[in-house]
Amino acid sequence: MNKCMGLTILRSPLREQQLGADHPSVAISLWNIAALYLSMGRLEDAKPIITRAVQIFEQRLGSDHPYTVGARQWWQKIHGGAAE
Repeated sequence: MNKCMGLTILRSPLREQQLGADHPSVAISLWNIAALYLSMGRLEDAKPIITRAVQIFEQRLGSDHPYTVGARQWWQKIHGGAAE
């Protein structure tokens, strides 16, 4: 694991603690972690993380928000194009 990834993963629980588990900024951090895992070929690690990010975005921002749409596209990419 590179240093940048380690810092991103360590920072995520702190952000969640400060802002709340369902804050959109937490979802952005989760999305970034899922993208890092995907780039490393760690597909199974990325799946639950991007799923949670999509859920947060949908609940807090709505299904048509650009972040929700983008995260859902990543979800579909990670899950092989399957619909949620």
